[in-house]
Amino acid sequence: MRITVETPTGNHLFEGNNLEAKSAGQNLKIIDNGKTIATFKQWTNWRQEQDTK
Repeated sequence: MRITVETPTGNHLFEGNNLEAKSAGQNLKIIDNGKTIATFKQWTNWRQEQDTK
């Protein structure tokens, strides 16, 4: 699974099996296996893609 976060400074790609994105107020948190691995204060969009194998 992949999550791509679009920000004013560019795109940020995260890959993993148990990823999720959660909006927390104006922030966007990327969570992997229950742990927050990234927090974005300025983001414009995000998308989740499944692996195609």
